[in-house]
Amino acid sequence: THQERQGDRHAAGWASWLARFCMAVLLFETVTGLAVTLAPFHPAVQYSVLVHTALGALTLLPLAWYCLRHWLDYRHWALSQVTVLGYVALWGLVVCSVSGVVLMGEAIFGVRTSALWRQVHLISTLVMLAGLLPHLAFVWLKARKGEAAPAARGYVWQSLGAAAVGVVL
Repeated sequence: THQERQGDRHAAGWASWLARFCMAVLLFETVTGLAVTLAPFHPAVQYSVLVHTALGALTLLPLAWYCLRHWLDYRHWALSQVTVLGYVALWGLVVCSVSGVVLMGEAIFGVRTSALWRQVHLISTLVMLAGLLPHLAFVWLKARKGEAAPAARGYVWQSLGAAAVGVVL
């Protein structure tokens, strides 16, 4: 039936390499972006800016593709704390991505980046995190109770592990 296929598709989402890859990238980008913002000037911070920018640019399309697929899978679900938090995270990510592209363009074609766009990038990152972290926590708790796909548990730990390896490197 259609509902069974939908259930299979949702369950496959947690297990998909694209979902785990995108979460690892988001975590890596968040950690390096906050380090760039909060850490004192240092050559490691300068290299972090370059890696943060390059990885963000290279993964923008796969991340957009994953978000579109995820939204298409769940857009018909009733509004709940999980879906509303997902929409908050998605719109934060959209603004963060657009502002990141603008900042990259300013850095490539100009001498400096504008303070306004840096603020928009930072605030949209925080909005994305404010939606994404509880969104994932609610789903993970449902998985622990057996109300969501079992792959959700592994998704969290594998994404965290991949992001940690990236940050260490």
